Amino acid sequence: MKEQVQQFRIGIERPGRLHHGLEVVDCEVLDLTEKGLQLRTHAAVRVGEMVQLDVMLDSCQSARCALVVTYLRAPYVGGRIVSMSPEHKARLVSFLERSIIDHVVGF
Repeated sequence: MKEQVQQFRIGIERPGRLHHGLEVVDCEVLDLTEKGLQLRTHAAVRVGEMVQLDVMLDSCQSARCALVVTYLRAPYVGGRIVSMSPEHKARLVSFLERSIIDHVVGF
């Protein structure tokens, strides 16, 4: 019997900038899973390519990561995060913790 993959998905809808070669294109990071993220962009990327992503977490903090494009159905792109500095990872974790708390308190 095939094992079913279980993933959580957190909607964050944050602005970002996708660095693809010499091209820098605006994007919107729509959501995160434990495997990666989904974004909306008009960048000309292909499955398997590595790109850099800067995502604005709030008005004064951003996080940068490297991701490999794993899904493409324009304008939607899925990617697996393959590299992120410890400092940027800590910023992202802090942002996600605040987002989850704000979302739960909203109930």
